[in-house]
Amino acid sequence: MGYPEFLPLQEKAFRDPALYDPEKNIFITGDTSSGKTLIPLIHYLLEKEKNPDYKMLFLVPYRALASQKQSEIQELLHRVQPKLHVALSTGEYREEDDNIRAGEVDMAVIIYEKAYYFACNTDGFLQHYQTLVYDEFALSEDDTRGVNCDLMLLRGQREKCRLFALSTPHYNWDRYICNNDFTAIQVTEQSSGVPREEIPIFLDAASNSGQICAFHDYNGKPIVLEGVREQGSKDDLIEDLCVRHLAQGHRILVFMNNCAEVRNLSRKLAHRLRKNHPELLNPVDTDRTVCFQRVLDETGVLEEDLLDLMDPDECLSFAQGICYHNSWLGYTLRSMVEREILTDEGNLKVVFCTETMAYGINSSVDVVIVADMHKSLRSRDYIPEKGEDNRMRIHGDGHQVNRFLTLNEYQNYIGRAGRYGRTDRGYAYALMIQKPEKNSIRERWSHLMRMREQPLTATSTLLKLDPYCNRKNGCSYFPDNCPKCSLQANEFAMPVMSLITTEGVTYRQIKNQLKRLPGLTRDGAWLDRNINTALKRLIWSTRPTPSDYGWVRFEKDELNDEVTYHLTKSGQCMSGFMVTMYEANVMMQYLMGRRNSMPERRSYTPQALKQLIERDPFDLFFQLCYLPELQKIAFDFFEINDVGNEAGSHRRDLYQELCTKQLRSYRKKAISNELYRQLIYPATNTYNYTLGLPTLYRTLLSILIYEWYKNASVGQLNDELNAGSGIFTITPGRISRLSQQVSFYLQVTQALCRTLSDEAYEDIAQLLNRMELCLYFGIRENDAWKIDVLQLRRLTRQQQLMVSQILDFCANHPAFTSPEQLTRRERGDWKRIVRMLRSISEDSEIPQTLRKIYPILNTAKDLLYKE
Repeated sequence: MGYPEFLPLQEKAFRDPALYDPEKNIFITGDTSSGKTLIPLIHYLLEKEKNPDYKMLFLVPYRALASQKQSEIQELLHRVQPKLHVALSTGEYREEDDNIRAGEVDMAVIIYEKAYYFACNTDGFLQHYQTLVYDEFALSEDDTRGVNCDLMLLRGQREKCRLFALSTPHYNWDRYICNNDFTAIQVTEQSSGVPREEIPIFLDAASNSGQICAFHDYNGKPIVLEGVREQGSKDDLIEDLCVRHLAQGHRILVFMNNCAEVRNLSRKLAHRLRKNHPELLNPVDTDRTVCFQRVLDETGVLEEDLLDLMDPDECLSFAQGICYHNSWLGYTLRSMVEREILTDEGNLKVVFCTETMAYGINSSVDVVIVADMHKSLRSRDYIPEKGEDNRMRIHGDGHQVNRFLTLNEYQNYIGRAGRYGRTDRGYAYALMIQKPEKNSIRERWSHLMRMREQPLTATSTLLKLDPYCNRKNGCSYFPDNCPKCSLQANEFAMPVMSLITTEGVTYRQIKNQLKRLPGLTRDGAWLDRNINTALKRLIWSTRPTPSDYGWVRFEKDELNDEVTYHLTKSGQCMSGFMVTMYEANVMMQYLMGRRNSMPERRSYTPQALKQLIERDPFDLFFQLCYLPELQKIAFDFFEINDVGNEAGSHRRDLYQELCTKQLRSYRKKAISNELYRQLIYPATNTYNYTLGLPTLYRTLLSILIYEWYKNASVGQLNDELNAGSGIFTITPGRISRLSQQVSFYLQVTQALCRTLSDEAYEDIAQLLNRMELCLYFGIRENDAWKIDVLQLRRLTRQQQLMVSQILDFCANHPAFTSPEQLTRRERGDWKRIVRMLRSISEDSEIPQTLRKIYPILNTAKDLLYKE
């Protein structure tokens, strides 16, 4: 892994007797690039020599990190034991999920969310693995991922696995270590072995517009750096810093916290360097069109999708050494960028990225520029950090919140600069714009530096309450569905359910497990109240009939006067899904025929419901749009904040016009008469802007989901919905996020189907499964038959799209013996099909059906290339 000798943290760990005691759990704390990963791997190899059946589960938070860790670990282990197999499992890699569930691998690298689902949904899953490694455990403090970290920690404790937690010293972990009986191995000072020069630059703006700034240090003195001008815009400063280090042969990462800004800044810098400093870029002897075609050939991405993600000018920039990386890029393009920047052989020199490349990624870059020290969040997603002055962190209008980076986030950013054994020195720049008559930026920076000496105490995200989130504050826009308000209302029923088994647990056992998590200072009555509320909801909510239990049943032992809680059949199906009771109730109501969208709340038989889903899928999507996570995604596509002003009123009129047009086109094809009458001829106000998500925006989002389900093409979505008006902001990345969330809710609905006793619901579950695959893999509704043909869950979405095109072409041209039988256009299409086939062959196993036509494809390829 690039270590010619042990680093201080590694040496301290290998000298500690606790590392060799199988009864001890280890909490390893060290700075970024301090060699934490190697410690549990050496332990694994030592145990593997003693016990050939010894297995390890390696948990990571991000897909990019999972892919890189799997490659590095596989390479390291092959040097010692070539036959060891390291499996990978993320949302996109699914090939070995069955083997990982059954414990038929030596080691598995898996993201936290999937590990939690497997642990809850697969009997004895963790019993197959003797050791669990929690990488980047500092994300237990993250508002969105922290709950999964905490619950997996409790799961590992309960199954008596040996635990290794790897984290940074930017939080005080004493309470976690004490509550969970960890043995701490810590090196708090920088121990990466590579000196790092850290340079904060304050852009003191002459006016509030902030266009022209003087570049100063913390004390207000001008920054003196060779080749860097004294004043200018932030773009000018980034250009000067890049030019300064490119001239020295350095590689650079530029972090920003907005996907759109990352891409825009990448374009700007590429244009500037191409114009002013072409000698610093990679020499390219081809034009934009050829570069674009090369990226098409290498990745097999559809041309219309690549135009949305990397246009010909950006493909030229990629060849010259400049690119961007964020969640918008599909797996294939992300992998290409990661390979070119993270390896020593890569050709990229400058990459603009979001935090997707911050946590745990082993890079070979020399320079990190943090171009924005703020992170934008929607106010209902934001929980202020403990111990910090909230006034110093929140700006915005109640819907958008800009907060200063936490110490852990900042340190992970700059930790990518310099890598032991690869670079001699790292350089980290933090850029901050200081507006006149304000001094808050320097105060925040000073506060961040003080936290290095006195870091915040880490506490469980699961046990946090948000004192700033209530119906009078940031969540007032959607008060009835606010997830944080639900948390205040003791809505952590699903996490509590994950602690219950079919064999049964007592109330005391549930409480003792939760007490292992360090919470804020509260009395025991608070925890009792929350557990009791959660258990009541699990027992009595989401029942198909009033006589049934919900997801948990209880038995009272009269002798010991103790109650035991067991998972019901419904609870077994739902365990592992991190959804709120509100979300589960919305989906259950739909399955029982009582839809939120229908005021009369008619009931449907299972057979009638199946026909309704097949005939009127728009109704299902409209019901799903009552769910909070889809309501958040609506902000990505629509300008919601400006509905109260003149411009907003005009935009609202455009939205309403589009809704009317689309709904009329869906009549008798995709929407029930009841819902059509409600939306076109509402009984109350035309559109409701006060309760929950406005009906207008719920309708718009449903239209977007249905059009994706029907067309599965970003280009067609833009043509169909925008039609020159630009009222939708449609990008492949946003559509991917939307389709994945809808697919998740459809998976939950499938699980709910299996909780119902009527066998007809199994047919509904299969129908929902086909819809989920269509949405996730981007298959057109009319092409759903391909789901039966292809092993889609064993392919990435991009590979499936390529196979889909291949099958389309083969259906129209089942066999031929001479290229002359094809038209000129068909011959061009066929060459593109052959390139895609080659890409699939190299990346994964070809599905069985594709194997049958593979000889025909080989024959055609030979004929075409003979010319």
